[in-house]
Amino acid sequence: MYDYLTVTYDAADRRSFCRHGGLWLDWARRYPGLFDQSDVDRAANQAPNGFHYHEWLAAIRLHEATGYHCLLAKYQFQKKHPEKFSIFSKLVPEPVRVLLRPNGRPQGPDLFMYAPSLDDWFFAEAKRGGERLTPSQTALFPLLEAAWGQEIRVVRFKKQIIKSNESSAGPHNNALEQTAGSHSLAAAAHRDRSADWSIS
Repeated sequence: MYDYLTVTYDAADRRSFCRHGGLWLDWARRYPGLFDQSDVDRAANQAPNGFHYHEWLAAIRLHEATGYHCLLAKYQFQKKHPEKFSIFSKLVPEPVRVLLRPNGRPQGPDLFMYAPSLDDWFFAEAKRGGERLTPSQTALFPLLEAAWGQEIRVVRFKKQIIKSNESSAGPHNNALEQTAGSHSLAAAAHRDRSADWSIS
């Protein structure tokens, strides 16, 4: 049903995303096509626990793999986030707009990834550790896939193991690695719906 992606992360980066580390500010400067001021404000307000770290990292990894921009959550909220909603509503077909209403109920997947040329897009959901899809998501996501005709990418995370003689390369320097097939992840991310990809 879903196209699963695995992302490795560095625990040091996870800690730096918290309030005193302020990693989200660095990422917002590095990736202006992924995060806007509302994303920065949300990260700052919930930074003590680094709550949005995995969503942000998923957006970066998918962007590096595909070159796509991102609307990070809240893209269906027409009144509160009109700029995000404008892009979202222009790209998705009517059957998807009917399922994801402008009042945010039910709320769509975490990430709306779209091509800079505005000719392609996909949904992605970030799940930490052993976190599973919620009952509302397991009810909604198959409907979205049927209306859209493609699978939703579910991004899972595993902690990167750093050997004593190695140092963390940081999220923007890590290489991309796939675990199945012969296509590059960038091409496969929107062509091969059945493979299980790993993003390192």
